[in-house]
Amino acid sequence: MKSLQKTTVVLFGIVCLLGGAPLLLAPGSFLGLFGWKPVDPLLSRVLGGSLLGMAWAGWRIYQSQKASSIQMVEIFFLFNALGSIGLLRHLLVARYPLMVWTLFSVLLLFSLLWALVWRQLRLAA
Repeated sequence: MKSLQKTTVVLFGIVCLLGGAPLLLAPGSFLGLFGWKPVDPLLSRVLGGSLLGMAWAGWRIYQSQKASSIQMVEIFFLFNALGSIGLLRHLLVARYPLMVWTLFSVLLLFSLLWALVWRQLRLAA
C-alpha cells in the first residue's frame, strides 16, 4: 500500500470514527456543540452508524495492505463526492453556518484524495 493510500485511509477512518460515534450515541448533544440545529435523531444515528461502518472498512483495508480493495475505495469516493455535491447545492442558495462549509470542505477534500487513490489502484492493476 502506497503512502497516499495509507494516509488517506487513516485520516478518513479517524474522521469517520470521531464523527460517527457521537452521532450514533448522542446526536443532539454532538451537533449542538457546533451550533447545528438538531435534526432527526433517527437519521443522525443512521449516519453515525454508517460512518462507523466506513471507519471499520477503512481499518480492514489498512490491515489487509492489499490493492484488491478498489471496490471500497470507489464507495468511499462516491460517498464523499455525492455528499459534497449535495451540500454544495444548499450552500449556493442559502446562508449556512461555518460548520456546514467545513463539512463541505472535508467531504470535497476526501473525494479528491479517494479519486487519487482510486487512480493509483487502477494504474497498478
